[in-house]
Amino acid sequence: MLRHSAMGRAALGAAGLCANPADRRGLDHPLSYTLDVTVLLFAKHPASQPRGTMTRPRSATIALPDWWDDAVPAEVVANSPEERMAFAIELADRNTASGTGGPFGAAIFETGSGKLVAAGVNVVVAASMAIAHAEMVAMALAGVTIGHHDLATLGETELVATTEPCAMCLGAVGWSGVTSLMCGARDEDARAVGFDEGAKPPEWVADLAAAGISVTRDVMRTSAAAVLIRYAESGGVIYNGRAALEAREEG
Repeated sequence: MLRHSAMGRAALGAAGLCANPADRRGLDHPLSYTLDVTVLLFAKHPASQPRGTMTRPRSATIALPDWWDDAVPAEVVANSPEERMAFAIELADRNTASGTGGPFGAAIFETGSGKLVAAGVNVVVAASMAIAHAEMVAMALAGVTIGHHDLATLGETELVATTEPCAMCLGAVGWSGVTSLMCGARDEDARAVGFDEGAKPPEWVADLAAAGISVTRDVMRTSAAAVLIRYAESGGVIYNGRAALEAREEG
């Protein structure tokens, strides 16, 4: 079962999940989602930098939304594929409903125990960072959580993504150390609402399998794709790369 507290029980109930307190076992590094819940990356982007000026800061911060602590408690256990995917879908749905980011969610679980290692949502626009996709945020936070860049040091782990990874996230999956990938919506579902998923190898599933990373597709695909559709229909920003350049050329 999925075990957690202070979360949207209505959405989880629709997926047949239950919410109960859980004893914490397994990870030595605590799952801490407090205060700003930030992960430091490469360069800090000024919140309002005047056009025509440029600074070269030495750090960057990707902050998860203010609602994060309520949605992702310190202790989460999800055993079945549907429970894990429902958890990620709820994050994506809340991200869009709150206006805090794109329609994508991701979570990394210990494969055997079902314990959550880390989770993320898409905050590309809010962070002004093209790399701040849900999977990238989840993988970064997972590394910080366990204190190591290679998640394989934790044992077998599974990355759950509400939509199949784009070209960038696909590359990162192979470097992350996860041993399995579970996807909800398909690549074509994201493209159908306007997202550019990049150039991906046609046999990417087989390529990951050859690297020792199993892939499960179409888990709760309809529910995951519905988040994409709601986002697009509500006027959410379709933030593809090169969009500004293309608009300038058309103008």
